[in-house]
Amino acid sequence: MDRYEVVEQVGTPDNFFVLSRTERGVNFFTVDVGGVFEYYPSRRTVFRVDVGDTIIRYSAQEPKDINPNITRHNLQTSVGFGFRF
Repeated sequence: MDRYEVVEQVGTPDNFFVLSRTERGVNFFTVDVGGVFEYYPSRRTVFRVDVGDTIIRYSAQEPKDINPNITRHNLQTSVGFGFRF
């Protein structure tokens, strides 16, 4: 199960402090999109580029004014070269 942090405001509006705790059991909608480009300069070599984006939609948790709905994008890239014997 995923873990998430809960943030709570305690006290009066003029004199307050923030508490946080970690809880389990919340799932968020996630999509992984991406693509691959491969180029073969010869029969034995390959050049490869991977690009992807993991999109996570975090829904609001209590208290909703501190933990609003938010979407995060995580860009992932890699470049490689291969040689076949």
